[in-house]
Amino acid sequence: MRLARRTSVCVAVVVALVASALAAGSASALARPVGTVITAQAWRPKPTTSPQPTASATPSPTASTSPTAGPTVSSSSSPALCADGAPPASYAGASYCPGYIFAVRRTLYGTNTRIVLRGVVVTSVSRSQVQVSGGPACLPTEWCGQTIPSLTVTFSASAAVPTYGDVISLYGTTTTGGLTPAGFETTGHCDPSWGDC
Repeated sequence: MRLARRTSVCVAVVVALVASALAAGSASALARPVGTVITAQAWRPKPTTSPQPTASATPSPTASTSPTAGPTVSSSSSPALCADGAPPASYAGASYCPGYIFAVRRTLYGTNTRIVLRGVVVTSVSRSQVQVSGGPACLPTEWCGQTIPSLTVTFSASAAVPTYGDVISLYGTTTTGGLTPAGFETTGHCDPSWGDC
């Protein structure tokens, strides 16, 4: 009885090994004489090593110094797309990426970057100094209440300036905490003192 059990177990093991060898595609395992013990290593496919990557002459991209949660913009004079994926606006032969007053004031775009502040309202005009207001007031990850940020810019003495209550797109180049205006386009009008802007 024990001999019959051992024989059936051995036959089952040999059948399992032969079936595994067939599944692995190894003909050499079947060519062995009957009674040869086939070890697990004999029929297992050998692992192959993949080629190691070689050093590339192409420089890898560097990390951005702009805050990832805030607005970012390319400082290139004619970007195909702005850093946020928006197409640049063209004004007087130059490209400008959309931006926000709060980010200009916090120098989040860096300096010497062309920015357009769209839909800002002129809240005061004093000769060549123009104050504009418009939101948002902070990054989406921050809490800043219901404040509306404002920014005062100084146009050159000979430049045309918008009038009080104009809704404009203000084009300019960033400075540390400010903007040097290049010009503007009037898109509407509202009276900030009535609060309908």
